[in-house]
Amino acid sequence: MTHDPPSPAASALASPQEPVTDFERRLASGGSLHLRTRANGEELELRSAKGDLELHIVLTAAGPVVSLRCARLEVESPEVAFRCDTFDVEAKRDVRLASEREVTITADELRAKTERDIHLNGAYVRINCDPDLQVPVPMPDVAALLASMNQGHVHGPGCGHDHADEAAAAPALPSAAGRTEP
Repeated sequence: MTHDPPSPAASALASPQEPVTDFERRLASGGSLHLRTRANGEELELRSAKGDLELHIVLTAAGPVVSLRCARLEVESPEVAFRCDTFDVEAKRDVRLASEREVTITADELRAKTERDIHLNGAYVRINCDPDLQVPVPMPDVAALLASMNQGHVHGPGCGHDHADEAAAAPALPSAAGRTEP
């Protein structure tokens, strides 16, 4: 039977001079429920059939401390709110954040660091602009324009012909200010 060490919050409750009230109940799953009461707080433990600590709640004068260990944690609710001084998320593999609508991050300062590339993909990537700014003209499909200009081969230095006549015949692209530029 495996037994996890007590949490720091539980250790703070331990005092050999205090009277202790213990309650233990075996569950149909083979796990167990433990309740300990002391003068300075209460402690509730839920252990697996193997004796592993799965849920630990310590009620202290400063408030409850909840520790949870499980294979997977799922929360389903119309709304979820976390209010705290510090919010840390650490994943050994991937972190995914998805929304069918808008995602807003508001902060005094935002830092992003990666060992590899940062990808920002969207119709428009706006930096230091008014959020209510309307885009003046629809943007053309740049990939289609480039494909039509290439006409089956890759253009560049040494491709074998002069591109001056193609540049003059290329469709004009709108600039950010709404003017049409060749």
